[in-house]
Amino acid sequence: MNNCQQNEFLDNIRANDNFLIISHVNPDGDTIGSALAIAHFLKRLNKKFVIINEHVIANKYLFLPLADQFITPDKISERFDTVIAVDCADIKRIGEKVSTKLADTIKLFINIDHHPTNDFYGTLNIIDANAASTTLVIYNLLKQCDFELDYQIAVNLYTGLMTDTGSFKYGNTTSQSHLVAAKLIDYGINVYDIADRILETNSINQLKTIRDSLATLEVDETGKIAWITVVLDCNHESFVENDVEGLVNYPRSIEGVEVAISFKLTNDNKVKVGLRSKKYVDVSKIAAAFDGGGHKRAAGCTIAAPLNIVKEKIIDEITKHI
Repeated sequence: MNNCQQNEFLDNIRANDNFLIISHVNPDGDTIGSALAIAHFLKRLNKKFVIINEHVIANKYLFLPLADQFITPDKISERFDTVIAVDCADIKRIGEKVSTKLADTIKLFINIDHHPTNDFYGTLNIIDANAASTTLVIYNLLKQCDFELDYQIAVNLYTGLMTDTGSFKYGNTTSQSHLVAAKLIDYGINVYDIADRILETNSINQLKTIRDSLATLEVDETGKIAWITVVLDCNHESFVENDVEGLVNYPRSIEGVEVAISFKLTNDNKVKVGLRSKKYVDVSKIAAAFDGGGHKRAAGCTIAAPLNIVKEKIIDEITKHI
């Protein structure tokens, strides 16, 4: 991020009053933490804002300051002069229902992200593909703007950094990740409480989903590709789709596996594909072959085809990269 972007960001924030903050579908800790950090930033500047997501956020994130302000698209009717999208690698990631709520007359679309596959869809794009999380991009942005952080902003920024680095164990973890985490902790964050709430607490239905999904586990003949089909009880009233995003890490943990896949049927009969790799396969390239995106070690896509066909196509594509 350069000084021109920083100045343009600040100038536009000061010049506008009514903001719509958008996070990506099936929200994870980074997009939630990013959206809430921006919300607190705007609140401190006495700006009006609405935080929106196509899906309901998981209960484990509701302890975060302002998390109760998230609403779904059907609950908004007002118009906004400025949109800020966080952690959305492309415009499709904001969701179809959210897209229909965006008027063509929006003056400014600010796109803040860290995905190397981001297609710069905003009128102002603040992208750092080297950052471990979008919350890290926001941390650097606010610091460059000489904005003083507080506990409310810090706890949200830390949440995104912690979750997107896999508790600082993924390959995207850098010295900067640890240095920024240390600075955020100095604002009074209880790191044990955050980790316990987000990483160490499961509902009984999540555990049942893990149990049933693990029964579908398969490994190819090379032992380098493993996959799992997510089995969900969508009738349960507390079901939140994002609660099972981490299932792909189970096949990834198998000794000798390089690429892991999760297949999940969506309500509109499409297949959501999660991809993870360990050392050398760039799964963002595999996702891109199916109009998806992400990072080298974590990516995904959604395909409109029967599950058996999707499995065949994805595994065939991965085989080219093994």
